[in-house]
Amino acid sequence: MDLSNYGNIDPDAPTVPNGKYKCIINKADERRTNSGDGSYIALEFEVVEGTERGSRLWQNLNLVNPNPKAVQFAERDFAKIKRALGLTVVKHESEMLNIPFMIELKNYKKDGEWKQGLKYSSCADEAETINEFSMDENPF
Repeated sequence: MDLSNYGNIDPDAPTVPNGKYKCIINKADERRTNSGDGSYIALEFEVVEGTERGSRLWQNLNLVNPNPKAVQFAERDFAKIKRALGLTVVKHESEMLNIPFMIELKNYKKDGEWKQGLKYSSCADEAETINEFSMDENPF
């Protein structure tokens, strides 16, 4: 078998292509930072419809961190996620589980590394997305 036409892809390229996906949060766990001086909420999103059903995306929310910029980004993203879920107050991360909402994913390369932008909206707002991207730069 001639293998010269195989494996000629970027091995670090994202596995979930750009697009809009109906998702749920299927895992939300509080974890300590490696340095031990903070904690974050580790979110796992699962695509629940379409050709990418079963695929997963992840985001960490550094809500307790000595870096105020990290906390600022995390609080902004958390507010967007709560709005997309239709929640105003979340007392425990388990309250966010299994509520359908929309994620628009944009993969892009920055400084040679793959990054992802996540945009959140409620299923009702699918036609008119109301949230900004969860990143410093808008890849669109």
